[in-house]
Amino acid sequence: MKARVTIAGLVCGVLGLAAAGVGAGAPAEPSAALTPAAGCVVTGPSYSAGGMTSNKYRLSLKGVSCSFATPWMRKLVTKKAGKLPTKIAGPAGWKCIGSQVAPAWPLKAYQGECSKGTTFFGWHPYSPAGSGA
Repeated sequence: MKARVTIAGLVCGVLGLAAAGVGAGAPAEPSAALTPAAGCVVTGPSYSAGGMTSNKYRLSLKGVSCSFATPWMRKLVTKKAGKLPTKIAGPAGWKCIGSQVAPAWPLKAYQGECSKGTTFFGWHPYSPAGSGA
C-alpha cells in the first residue's frame, strides 16, 4: 500500500509533534476532548498557487472543537510567517507557530498550530486529493 504525502501534511505532522511537548495548562474546552485524529474542513481566507485557488482548510484538533479553532485559524492565517515555523500571537495562554506552505505563496501563516499543554489545533490548506483530510 502506497502512502501519499504532501508538504502541508508533513509540516502539520511535525507541528503536531512539537505541540505535544510545548507549554502546560488545562484544555480550553474540557468537554470537547477529541482524539488526536479529530478534525474538520472549514473555510477561511482564499489562497492561490500553482493554478489552485481555494478557501478551504483542514483543522486537526485535540481537546478543542471546530467552533473554537475556526475563528482563531481565520485570524492566524493572515499573520506574517516565513518558510520555517514562526511564532505568531494567538489565544491568551497558547503558544502558536505558523509558516508558509510554499515559497511562491505570500508570507502568511497558511499552515500552523497553537498549543496549550496537550491541547492543540493545527491548520493547513485543504485539497481533497492528498491533503490527509
